[in-house]
Amino acid sequence: MPKLGLIASLSGPKEKIGTGMARSLELGIDLAREQSGGSDAPVEVLEFDDHGNAHDALMAYRACREAGCDAIVGPADSDSMRAILAEAGEPAPVLFSTIATATQLTERPVSGFFRLTTPDAARVAMLVQTILQIYGRKPIRVFAARGNPHCYAQSLKQDVTSHLDTLGLDYSVQDFSTGRLEIDLPAKGEPVLVCAVSADSVKLAEALRKSKCRNQVFGFGSNTNWFHRSTIGSIVVADLDRDGTDERLQASLKQLEDSHLVSDPSLPTVNAGYIVQTLARQLDEASAQSLRTRLHEAPVSGIFGPLSFTQKGEMAGFEQISPLRVKRRLGRYWFSALRRREKPTFHDIDWVRSATLNATNLILAILGVLVGILGVWLSR
Repeated sequence: MPKLGLIASLSGPKEKIGTGMARSLELGIDLAREQSGGSDAPVEVLEFDDHGNAHDALMAYRACREAGCDAIVGPADSDSMRAILAEAGEPAPVLFSTIATATQLTERPVSGFFRLTTPDAARVAMLVQTILQIYGRKPIRVFAARGNPHCYAQSLKQDVTSHLDTLGLDYSVQDFSTGRLEIDLPAKGEPVLVCAVSADSVKLAEALRKSKCRNQVFGFGSNTNWFHRSTIGSIVVADLDRDGTDERLQASLKQLEDSHLVSDPSLPTVNAGYIVQTLARQLDEASAQSLRTRLHEAPVSGIFGPLSFTQKGEMAGFEQISPLRVKRRLGRYWFSALRRREKPTFHDIDWVRSATLNATNLILAILGVLVGILGVWLSR
């Protein structure tokens, strides 16, 4: 059986993402074994903590190679993945990118690199198209989290501005720092597009709301960081359809969430575990070279069916991504599919409070009536 390395943030501020990857990888392996009748031995998984930074991710990659890993899943951060790709040579373990979405990762092709998620350029195109459908050709305010030119936020900003230029749309750009949020407020009714990881996007939204800015926010990612009072009504491009049609997979994901082991499962990471476990059964020698050759030569079985890869390692098969709206009702948050015809939305936390208060008062009123009826009945 091949050795499968996992490079993820298993501690520190991004621990939730890393834990989600680890549990999702286990789920993918279990689903593949279940598909084959459960007789196969599970792939051996070695976990390495990158603490959410590129230096430790590179150290973890070297440790994976020393441990004889045939394939590696992760890291999640695009900057960390870029550092690994710069060092990866031949022979090298197969690299599965399941969360790192920076478009530029495939600019320098590495034969063992395979991305199981949609690159940012495609996500940007979908989100901008959604903004156009709702707002027409109104000017767009773009905010991007500060960082080095290769970090996720700045790479995303390059994709956004390039796409907006191609479409000939008016926009303005401002970088922001989460440590000291000093921003120029967008014009009233101007859609806000945020280039940042979800946690930083929420901080920006919170700063906007504190400044009485109610403009609608658009962003990236579908993890539960977006479930915040400041982001109600925001629209995100999501890489996990929580209302999917695969009942077996959805049941497994729900079980993961309900168990409180993980709140943010990663569907592409589930796919990686499924693929490696399936190929381990099919190949006579499940080495890095045989895995690489098989992935390049023909479609492989993924959790949703066959998928294949381009020469650059981009997935040419199936992944569910779609724009979803963040909603809340009676304290419960969820992602909701967009209606066919969406209208501009203004964030109004006071309306949310009012609706919640009204619902509470209604419930109390109904309980009061029931208690009154019960009292009359008992007095007879």
